[in-house]
Amino acid sequence: MIGDGFSVDVPGEIPRSIYFYNLENGSWLFKKRFWKDFGGFGNSISISGNWTAVGGDPVNQITNHVYLYQVDGDSIYEKQFIPFDDTLNISSNPQFGRTVKLYNDYLFVTAPNWQDSVNTNPGALYIYKRQVDDNWMQIHRIKIKELSGGDGDFFDFNLNNSLDVYGNTLAISIFKLLPNEDAFTKIVLIEYDENSFQEIATDEFENLSYTRSNDIYLEGEDLIISDPGWNGNRGRILFYKTQSSG
Repeated sequence: MIGDGFSVDVPGEIPRSIYFYNLENGSWLFKKRFWKDFGGFGNSISISGNWTAVGGDPVNQITNHVYLYQVDGDSIYEKQFIPFDDTLNISSNPQFGRTVKLYNDYLFVTAPNWQDSVNTNPGALYIYKRQVDDNWMQIHRIKIKELSGGDGDFFDFNLNNSLDVYGNTLAISIFKLLPNEDAFTKIVLIEYDENSFQEIATDEFENLSYTRSNDIYLEGEDLIISDPGWNGNRGRILFYKTQSSG
């Protein structure tokens, strides 16, 4: 929601579009449409306050960018275009913008296929901070390979809905597929601010679906994980209380 408004993407439409609506007298009224002339635009959307972040679906479309929109009264503006710009990456399609998450003045963007010449196993997360001039500036890059003490395991991002944020705590879901095709998911909690970030807790969850489609939700000390592939795709929801390692 953006105040009394919301945005929605239309996945089947080429060019892809997002639509903004506003709630007036109990009815949702169309306000504005934004569209781009490539597939994938609008696959991932996040809203916080009067800001909307829109990512693409770069699995089959090499888009690799994020758009930011701002609502100002009855007007809606495209405020910023964030292209992928990381000289350390060697992947031809890092999938930057696969998942976007806005939380107050922070923007989190996944690049699940990010690679460099040292950490060839995939995955990076970028954190942006809104500045006083309303421009969003990158402040951190987190390499998934280097989480959990750099234990050398082949972890990568769960591809869908792989993060959530509450306060100054970020929860991300990373994935390991074993040679026998068993798998487990690791949930990592990261404490962040404008100047630094540090891993504060981690836990492994065995026998979760290995489709990389687990969703996670963080609210205070409550952590909720969906496991749609459990027991022959019957699915389940798991509830946990988070505890930091300290």
